[in-house]
Formats: sequence, structure tokens, C-alpha cells
Amino acid sequence: MIKYKFTENEVYSQFFSFEVLDYYDSIATDENFEWIEKYFNILMKEENKISEKYNKHHIRPCCTFKNEEIRTRKQTLFLANKFNRNLIKLSVYNHVFAHFYLWKIFNNNDSKIAFQRMCGQEQYINNLTENELIKIAKLKEECAKKNQTEEEKKEYMKNWKNKNENRIKEYDEKNKDRRKQYKKLYDKKHKEERKEYRLKNKEKISQQTKNYYEKNKETIDEYQVNYRQEHKDELKNYNKIRRETHKEEIKKKRKQYNSQKCIDPIKNDTCSLCALKERIKKHKNIYGNRNASDYIIK
Repeated sequence: MIKYKFTENEVYSQFFSFEVLDYYDSIATDENFEWIEKYFNILMKEENKISEKYNKHHIRPCCTFKNEEIRTRKQTLFLANKFNRNLIKLSVYNHVFAHFYLWKIFNNNDSKIAFQRMCGQEQYINNLTENELIKIAKLKEECAKKNQTEEEKKEYMKNWKNKNENRIKEYDEKNKDRRKQYKKLYDKKHKEERKEYRLKNKEKISQQTKNYYEKNKETIDEYQVNYRQEHKDELKNYNKIRRETHKEEIKKKRKQYNSQKCIDPIKNDTCSLCALKERIKKHKNIYGNRNASDYIIK
């Protein structure tokens, strides 16, 4: 039997927002009413505030925001985060029980899958007893890492990489070809999407690259100089092969470039870029140190 409305309960109204309580009022039935009460009671425990090992939890789950138009996880997550006071910190131990109660409240596939992921036991989930659930929650709490700040995470990752350098190198060498194949397939699938994104955000991307180069100019220049010194022979061979294979294309491009029309700064007549270059070479006293490319008609 439904005893009362959750929005009218003073204890719940102090802890939860009106929108959250109103939602659970709308789905409350005689069957799930007691489970909703248990769910709220575990969310209000003081352990959640004190515990070092905690998870972020949506009081109203993401799956409840699904409809015919909104189906993906990104869309539902955005709406769940936007919902008034929907995010809460739960201890790892209580987080398991919260998802168990949500499964009992909604009794659908989405809530079941979320609880399965918490427990890690897909076949065993339907016949869980309370004692077994307590054991799973304790194991989860023992195995969970303490919540770290961003600086602590960076330090941890640095130390981990230093310890496992050889393992990382071996893994990269083994999976080199596999990664290349995956990259090719990914590029083919998302080629058109990338083109559309670049055309739409052309100015934004160009500005980002300029800002990045300005910030890291010294490091980029040093890297380029070192790379050229280390790979001198490889670059020479690459350029030779490229010239031989693309001879005709290079000739066409040169012809197109040299056939561009220019304005002669002294004679004030139109001529080709090639002709203007020859005039500047022959008559340096008259033209001085002028560049022919500066006088191209755009």
C-alpha cells in the first residue's frame, strides 16, 4: 500500500530536490513503494559523506530519460546531469545496494544490466541472497582505489609508466600492425564526417594551431632540427623517390604556378610570374630585392 507521497515527507525534502521526489511519486506503486523507501534510506546514510572510496551516482538513473528521440548514452547522461540535484556521492559499499534497489524498483533490462556490471556476475544475479550481496559489496570496497586528485593521478601514472616501460614497449611492438589496420578502417568510416567538421570549423581549427605553435614554438623547432639531423639519409632518399615517381605532377604544378599573371611594379603591365622573375634577375639595379610572388594578381 502507498502510505504517503515522497514530496510531502519532511525528512526526504531536506535531502532530495523536489524534482527527484516528484519523479519517484509518479512511478510509485504498491509493489515498488518499499524498495523506493529502502533506496532513499541508503542514499541518506552518513557513510557516503565520510568514506574515502566513493562513486558518483545518479539518483534518477540515466535510462529513465530514454524516449523515441533520445536513445544514446551521451544524450541521457547530459539530461541526468542537468536534472536538479541528481548527482550524489555514494560509498562503494552502498553503491552496490543502490543499484540492487533500482533493479527491484524498475524491473527492466537497463537496471538489470547496471546491477550486473556492479556485481560482475551475470548468470548468478537472479538468485542472490542478502548475505551474498553483502560479501560482494565488501569485496568491491576492498578492491576499489581511493579517490585521488588530478595531481595525485598524474604522479601515479608517471610512476606506473616508469615501472612498466619494458612491458609497454613489448605490447606496442606486438600490436603495431593491428593498430595500423584498425586506424585505416576507422579513417575510412569517418572520412566524410571529418571533412564536414573541418569545413564548418575551419577558422577555429586554424586559430587553435596558431595558438599551439606560438606556445610551443621553441620545443617544436628543437624537435624538427633534431629529427632532420637523425634522419638525414632517409629524408634524402624519400625526396629522390618522390621526385622520380611524381615527376609529371610536379611539372604541371610548376607550370601552373609560373603561368600566374602578375603586375610589373615598374612597367605597370601584366605578365606571367616566370617573365617577371627573369626581369628581376636581369635588371637588379632597377628592380632591387623585390619578390615576384608579391605582385601576383589574386
